[in-house]
Amino acid sequence: MILPRAAAGCLVAVLAPEVQTAGGLDVGKAVALLPGFATRVTALRQNASLAAFRLVAPGVPFGSTRGSNLDLVHMLAGTTPVLDNAMPVPLCSVGRLMPVAPALGAARAGAIVCPGPETGTGRGTMGVSATRDGRPLALGLIGMGAIGLDVLGMIRSSLADRIVVESVLVRTPRTEPGDVPVTHDPERFLAHRFDAVLEGAGHAAVRDHGERILASGADLIVTSVGAFCDDGLYRRCVGAAENSGARLIIPSAGIGALDTLSAAAVGGLDEVHMIVRKDPSAWYGTRAQDEHDLASLTGPTIIFEGTPREGALLYPQNVNISAAVSLAGLGLDRTHLTIIADPQIDTHVCEVHATGAFGSFSFREDIAVSPTNRKTGQIVAMAVMKTIRQLVSPVVIGA
Repeated sequence: MILPRAAAGCLVAVLAPEVQTAGGLDVGKAVALLPGFATRVTALRQNASLAAFRLVAPGVPFGSTRGSNLDLVHMLAGTTPVLDNAMPVPLCSVGRLMPVAPALGAARAGAIVCPGPETGTGRGTMGVSATRDGRPLALGLIGMGAIGLDVLGMIRSSLADRIVVESVLVRTPRTEPGDVPVTHDPERFLAHRFDAVLEGAGHAAVRDHGERILASGADLIVTSVGAFCDDGLYRRCVGAAENSGARLIIPSAGIGALDTLSAAAVGGLDEVHMIVRKDPSAWYGTRAQDEHDLASLTGPTIIFEGTPREGALLYPQNVNISAAVSLAGLGLDRTHLTIIADPQIDTHVCEVHATGAFGSFSFREDIAVSPTNRKTGQIVAMAVMKTIRQLVSPVVIGA
């Protein structure tokens, strides 16, 4: 269907060889320059703009301002829904105009803007649109540890039509993982126009980049929640989100029951007690190693008791979850935190006990340890992947 229509637009005007030569040079320049222009003024991203311009017929580049790459094969075979019955009209129109303006450098570079394909995707396949304007969600990652790699794997395997990882920010230069651009330059990373950014690189990353990301209008998903023990940082990030319309998202990550706890806080909480229990190997490299002979422990030993504000600062890689519980409930100074080193377990056991106007509840999880980092549980990456998936899902559970 599409092939005869596309061909008709070019056969209407038969060009002389010299005009075709001049036009061929012009269109080469145009197709080289147009993607850069589209990146700046439309919803197309850097890794999508070049692919969006196709020479459907000689001298007729096709593009989309709605962020979808239009695959030449699909258009010529008539399998793409983005060309409707009205398209032969502009095709023929461009064909008729070609001989008229070769001197203007536009003889062979007529650009046709296709109707916005809300049902199309950024990879030439059909799928659910990730954003309201029909393009894939542009995601940035800070950190390429276990969480970042798991998220990349999930996107590649099941969400490639709805999420595009625009860039990954790492501390030191490293090889790019396939098709994902990696940089250690914060300015280069922050120059991208993200819809959302996932932080998985520690408290310093939140301090250094959190406010600026939110001010740009991108949602920020924070896993290093302990950074918000700094009240000033938390207020600045919240303020930036309010001013730009972005969201500061604190995922459940390593601890469940945040939905129940935050719901209970609406009616009023009286007490929240969190207990974090891990085997001694999880506490090496922390203050506990200096204060206790971890290798000689024979039974459960309390290594900290106090508030999450104090605990998260002393054990930043271990108890970010206590900061998340605090922000969902009574706050960093009224929540009670107990940390235990237990040589009798090889998992991470976390408990939350709360009372209030709603009544009371107790939550307990027994989590397998991450094989790449004994300070964190395997559920963390799974939970973060759930949060990412919900950004582009038509159904959100547990919100």
